[in-house]
Amino acid sequence: MRNTLFVPVRTSKAGTLALRTGRLPSGERVGLAFTSESSLRLTMGPSQQWARLDGEALKDMLRPLGIEHVRVDPRPPRPAPVRIRTAAPCLSARRAVLRDEHGADPLKAPAPAQLQLGAIPPERRDRRLSGAPL
Repeated sequence: MRNTLFVPVRTSKAGTLALRTGRLPSGERVGLAFTSESSLRLTMGPSQQWARLDGEALKDMLRPLGIEHVRVDPRPPRPAPVRIRTAAPCLSARRAVLRDEHGADPLKAPAPAQLQLGAIPPERRDRRLSGAPL
């Protein structure tokens, strides 16, 4: 009994059937073949055209193209897993919610100059800003 395979094909511009081939990660072209129609449709999609060919006939057709290897029942590589990141809560949104009893934003620190000026009595403040000794 001969080795009959399901081979993916496409219709060329001239209207003839042409074998579909694949590439290995190394760049080498390979023939594609499947042991069942369901395996072909699972891998290549439900609308993929196909033809039944003997394994030796397939190799004979690929040889002039420089293709030496045939992958039987190949599976496409799995796509890389997708990472979904959840966004951190927006700091400005938290600030809008967090207010003290006077309406001030507790997350916003007062400017350093305000702290220094508030700690100095008003009569000494002018000398402090002018650089004069206290």
